[in-house]
This record gives sequence, C-alpha cells and structure tokens, in this order.
Amino acid sequence: FDDATELLLFQHRTGKYQIGTSDQRNGWNYARVIHSISGTNTTTNYVEWVNDNNSNAMSIEGTALDTVSMSGMKTLSGVKYFTGGTAQYRARVYNVYRNVYSSNNISFTSTNCSVPAQSIPDINTGAGENETKVLHITGTATVSANTLLGGNISTAVNVSHPLKSNLSSAGSRTVSGLLVYNLSNTSTATSESFRAENYRLISGSYDNQASVSESSNVWSSNQYITGSGAQANGLMFYNQTLVSPKQGINSGDFRNTSDGGSIAYGPADNVNYSSVSGTRTFYRYFQNTTGGSKTDASIVINGAGTTIVQQSTNLSTGNAHVLFKLPLSSAGFSTGWM
Repeated sequence: FDDATELLLFQHRTGKYQIGTSDQRNGWNYARVIHSISGTNTTTNYVEWVNDNNSNAMSIEGTALDTVSMSGMKTLSGVKYFTGGTAQYRARVYNVYRNVYSSNNISFTSTNCSVPAQSIPDINTGAGENETKVLHITGTATVSANTLLGGNISTAVNVSHPLKSNLSSAGSRTVSGLLVYNLSNTSTATSESFRAENYRLISGSYDNQASVSESSNVWSSNQYITGSGAQANGLMFYNQTLVSPKQGINSGDFRNTSDGGSIAYGPADNVNYSSVSGTRTFYRYFQNTTGGSKTDASIVINGAGTTIVQQSTNLSTGNAHVLFKLPLSSAGFSTGWM
C-alpha cells in the first residue's frame, strides 16, 4: 500500500507462455521457463512433447482367427460337449512405429473368449529395423463362455499411437459352430436346475425306498435316449431346461460336419435325435432333508410352451403329465403315482 504495508494475499502472479510453431521441430521438443530477478535465476520444470508430421494412418491386414483346438468332454442326456477350446488370432498392423510409438499394451476386444494383452515390441535397430517396421500380432483366444450351443467366438484388436488415430476393435474375426457346455451342477435334493443328471433315475415303478437308491436305477448321462432300455424314452437336459430331444440344436442333430451334421466344432460320433418320436419321460427323486416328518409337499415348475394336464388327458406336443409317488417307507407309508 502507499504506507508500505504489504498485501500478503496477492504476492504471487500467474503467467503463461507459448512456444511458436516456427520454434518447434519434428521429433522431440522441450522447454522450461527461467525467471531472472536481480541476477538470480528461478527455473521451472521441463515440458516435453513430440511433433510428427507423418500422415500415414495405422492400418490392419492379414487378420485371422483359426487353428481351433477344442478340449475336455462332458456328456448330458447322451450328447457330448466340449468343455473348452482355443483359437489363434493373427494380424499385421502398419505405421505403428511412424515415427514415434506407444508404450501402451496391445489389447483385445473379444466375445465368448479372452486374449491376454501384450506389449508393443521395440524397434530392434541392431537387426536393421526402423520406423517402417510392421507390427505382427499373434494371440491365443481361450473360450470363456460356459455354454456355446453352436455359438461363436470373436476377437478384434486395439492398438494405440501417441499422435495418430488409434485402432479400436479393428480386424474382427469370428469362428462359428462351437459346441461347448461347462456348467457346474447346482441341483440339490430339493431342487432341479437341469444342469447335471445326478438326481435323475431311469423309468421304473419305484415301489420302495431301496429302489430309489439302487445303483442299477441311476441315470447314465453317457447313454443315448433312443433305442431300447429304461433310458430310451427319456426327455433331454438341454441349455438348463428339460425338453424333447428334437428341441436341441438343429432339431436334435448334434453331429459335426465330419459325421454328416452341421456343427463345425463338435465332438466326433455325436448323437442325432432328429427322428425320435413317442412319449418322453423324466424321473428324478426328491428327498426330505429337514430331519423331521412331513405331512405334505409342494413343487414349483418354471417353463414355457407346455401345459400341465390331468393324467386322463391325452398327451400332445404342447402338454405334459406331472406325477408324484412316495415309495414304501420304513414307517409303512406309500402311495401310487398321483
């Protein structure tokens, strides 16, 4: 102030500086501000940037998703499924190194599979490489979906550049016709999720409790539900539902292309249910797990396209009978099929 009192609130000032276009060069640039007061210099930090007048945009060619290798095996209602698989993704990307390049990883955008990120390789000047180097990308796509009922996997690549437009989900490629099932069992003694058949029984009368737990009455997921035998008239577990065998992919034809079917990547010697007919059944047991007696029980069934009808009503493609039975217990209680 006029009386020499300091105004402490405003003892600092804000300044701006600009580096003119003509003072810059292609490649690496840097600047810092030096403030000189009475022969004393105060310096700021360096500010660095890169100019590159190369106008060649990044581009991608030679993309592929192939060399499919399926693995694992799981069988459900006589149908064989793979539990996983891999494929190889390849691409060539041009102008990644002109004339600066990113330190960010190469990443992948994928559907029903995953490809690990990878670093952009440096230019090996000792081997004669320069900014014209072509980036060759190879990655392994691992199936991540638990179910692919003739479905597909797809992969694209993301490559960044400090100055050029980035490649985002570029070079997408797809592999179709995969038959994969790898769901864990969630059924219990009191509920059925139709993921695995460990509570399922073959067709039978089940007049006593011992017949329910008898090993010869256990359902075999490896056996076809056609032909003859106690499993020949079974309904099919498919996509976490209970359906007619004809409701599966390709009207129940699970054969791969090598066996005359239409599934590109399915197990060999798979079943063809497309010609099945007649009444189909599903038997399973439920168990009282409360530790005490029960005088009644109830069940909730979720579904669509089918009506539960009285046993006296003839069956058709759009209805079903639902029956219950209490086999003879140690206390002498039993019922018929109700």
